[in-house]
Amino acid sequence: MTTVFEKPRSLTDAVLHYCPGCTHGIVHRLVAECIDELGIETFRTGRRWGVDICWRSEADIAETLRRNDEMARLARECPEIGRAILEIKQGLIARGQYGFDKAPIHFHSPEIYAAVVEKGARSLKDFLALCLD
Repeated sequence: MTTVFEKPRSLTDAVLHYCPGCTHGIVHRLVAECIDELGIETFRTGRRWGVDICWRSEADIAETLRRNDEMARLARECPEIGRAILEIKQGLIARGQYGFDKAPIHFHSPEIYAAVVEKGARSLKDFLALCLD
């Protein structure tokens, strides 16, 4: 049977709270369809920090922004941390394992931040060894 409609990959199952009758949900779905069709789920240069807040609930956004700001501050203060985060993100992008469910095994920024800051990962090899063991 031919698929007529399916939920866009880049649209999560997060419960969002919209005003009754507003069209934000439709706009989110249309944007997600465009993102999927164009293949731009992740900013491809790997230089962007705040790419993981789309489609989250309002309650999560403040904490996510705080964590992203903290990571940006750490990267400025310790360039080695910034380089490690970007190297790992770029490596995962190249492997199709960063962002939305592209592969059976995929990762997001919070996992990368924790591995670099808390566990000392400095390369994609280090990161994968920590996460896949």
